[in-house]
This record gives sequence, C-alpha cells and structure tokens, in this order.
Amino acid sequence: METDLKPSTLSETVNKEITLEDLPETLPTISKGQARGRIIVKI
Repeated sequence: METDLKPSTLSETVNKEITLEDLPETLPTISKGQARGRIIVKI
C-alpha cells in the first residue's frame, strides 16, 4: 500500500528538511505563504 499511494515525484517536491528545533523560525515563512514545496520536520 505504501508504494501504491506514494507520488512518483515526492522527492522532487521536498525542498527542505528541518529539525524540530528549527520549526519556530520556519513557521513565519510558512504562514506568510513564502514556503514552496514541502518541508519535512525531523523529530
């Protein structure tokens, strides 16, 4: 099921990986609509 539903271009749409500690400084960018693509938060 995991591979059936996974978009083939997922790796191309992930622009950034951040840590949980980086989240507070990244949230304003997201809320202003200035973030593009997906941001993965590593926990």
